[in-house]
Amino acid sequence: MDSVAPAGPTLSYAKTAPKGVVQLYDGVGHFEIYYGDAFEKAIVHYLEFLRDNLPVGTGEKH
Repeated sequence: MDSVAPAGPTLSYAKTAPKGVVQLYDGVGHFEIYYGDAFEKAIVHYLEFLRDNLPVGTGEKH
């Protein structure tokens, strides 16, 4: 449960994001996502999202 940023409003805003992805981490507090096992799990999702949504080109001009 996140006591710093309640999930309700955040989930409502996320639904309006064209490429939004909601990933829930049960039992993880607001700042706990930045270290330990929670971070290790989350960083996999962060990188997957970035690879899917911010493709890096080869530098070649088309």
